[in-house]
Amino acid sequence: LVQVDHFLDLDSAAALDGDWAELVRVCPRLLWVVGGFDPEDDSSASYVLDRLDEAPFAGIGEINVEHGAGLSVDPSSPALQTLYDELEQRGLAVHLQAVTPDSANWLAMEDEAAAHPGLGVAWFGCSGLFFDDGELPNVACTLFPFTPPGMPTDSATQERHVGRGLLGTDSAPEGFTNPAGGALPWDDFAAGITAARAYLGDLPVSDEAKQALAIGTFDRVFADRR
Repeated sequence: LVQVDHFLDLDSAAALDGDWAELVRVCPRLLWVVGGFDPEDDSSASYVLDRLDEAPFAGIGEINVEHGAGLSVDPSSPALQTLYDELEQRGLAVHLQAVTPDSANWLAMEDEAAAHPGLGVAWFGCSGLFFDDGELPNVACTLFPFTPPGMPTDSATQERHVGRGLLGTDSAPEGFTNPAGGALPWDDFAAGITAARAYLGDLPVSDEAKQALAIGTFDRVFADRR
């Protein structure tokens, strides 16, 4: 799950054009989501639905449900309510960020995920936590390669934690962050993927849990857009 920078300006986006080809080369299953809209603007739902009709997008995102940098939005806004319903019907997903457990927006997002069990939810920010077995099975937590925050130390907990996660990155204008403890430029994405595979191989969990983290959870969240 590759996250493009929150503050990507048009000049920076144009400079990345060549790098998208590199991403597609390394990840032939690359899926795209619709972003760049205001989740609290009632008119945004019709805009997003039009975009979803235009191309085989995998969902919407990243929605800053609870960001901590003045970017938080209401996860129960009328526009998002409309989109959750439509995404669930289409078998699509939402990619979101919420980083403060038990905050009002975090709890509201949990409620939305529970109310839409057919909606895939890729949750950035719960990587140091995990939901109890059977709780919110449509939610997967993004784990950063190499330095997953809050990774539990006992093997039994790791099994459960990893089995609910999928690999992802954060990003910045200079590239994608968190692999190998720092930023890598976009044109080094292949090196990041190679290192992520090594990371998976070294995890002290079962092959089944590794397979879930590498592929299985992603396929579950983005079931209709493999």
